[in-house]
Amino acid sequence: MMKDQPTVDTGDAYRQGMRRLAAGVSLITTQDRGQRHGMVATAVTSVTAEPPTLLVCVNREASIHAPLLAAGRFGVNVLSEEHSALPPIFGNSGQRARRFDHGDWYDLLGIPVLRGAEVTFICEAEEHSSVGSHAVILGRVVDVLELRTELRPLIWHEGEIRKLAKEAGLWIK
Repeated sequence: MMKDQPTVDTGDAYRQGMRRLAAGVSLITTQDRGQRHGMVATAVTSVTAEPPTLLVCVNREASIHAPLLAAGRFGVNVLSEEHSALPPIFGNSGQRARRFDHGDWYDLLGIPVLRGAEVTFICEAEEHSSVGSHAVILGRVVDVLELRTELRPLIWHEGEIRKLAKEAGLWIK
């Protein structure tokens, strides 16, 4: 039975509820006018395999927003537990100038690629639209790199970076 009025602040309840949704952790990267840009993202999802397309959500106030749209291409570097030190660096605006000093990076098609990522998707931005505070960007996947199946993913849950524990039976092949 639906209530006529919510009993809690829906915005706060939404944010608290979304903390419960475990998600993989990626670094979205691009390069514009010779300058690298990157951000931590959990809002990445597959849209379709034909043609291969994924979706990323980027806050329109984020430093990567305008350069990503200007460049028209980006990378989605899916992180493994080996990269647990990178999200705090890429999530800290005070570290912006030094983000790419951490990790082993190379450029492909003008996009920073993290060597040793679980997988990196190279995308061309096809469409974008604004929803609230964010841009929803569809990226057509033009290359798939660094595909490493032996790694364990980093997970974002309850506002923290977490690792899956194979020993606890949480790692199932």
